[in-house]
Amino acid sequence: MPHAEISKDEALEMIGKGSRNWRSIIPEENFEWFCDRVQVAVEIYFELWDRSVLAAEISAIENAARNRNDKLPQLIEGSSPILKTVLEQHSALPPPPETSSEQAVSAYAQNIRTRLLSGAFWQEEGKRRRKKYKLKCQIPFKRPKRDRIAVLASFVVAAYVGATGKKAVRSWSNQADESPAEVILGDIFANLSSDDINSANMVLQRHLINRKAKLCG
Repeated sequence: MPHAEISKDEALEMIGKGSRNWRSIIPEENFEWFCDRVQVAVEIYFELWDRSVLAAEISAIENAARNRNDKLPQLIEGSSPILKTVLEQHSALPPPPETSSEQAVSAYAQNIRTRLLSGAFWQEEGKRRRKKYKLKCQIPFKRPKRDRIAVLASFVVAAYVGATGKKAVRSWSNQADESPAEVILGDIFANLSSDDINSANMVLQRHLINRKAKLCG
């Protein structure tokens, strides 16, 4: 599951409704363009996943496949887009078994499990050795190294600069008001239910520091 508990559609709807508050910040002639860029940034945010979350999802499905759990088709159907990409890396997914016969369920579960296993090894457990399986937890394409909030902030700040022609700046501790870029980021974080752990000021500060380092590097 994504980090944010709210769905992408819900987030986009709330951000769209709240965007009217940005009319005093974004020039009217660039307002629709800016809102479109924010929408794209949010959509990208929901497509970026944490590897540990993906690993847990893979483990749950592998466990259901190993135990021939009849809930396996529903787990596959409700899996994340990235996990489906992992499962379909080499061929399309098989259709769910049409019958509940042991043979049909077993064949389906075996097909799914072979898509998740990357190898096996033996592990000592007391006087015995137990066969352990390695699961495929690597996303089969390159992923941004920065976290999802940083990626989101990067796109939003770029859109802000493009729409206003102004630099994005952060407020200082002795300032009572937030900067315009912070207001926009703060609204977005609030609608993503992440404002309790992500301060617009701190996220913008990290973005500006990282950008300066790249320009000076």
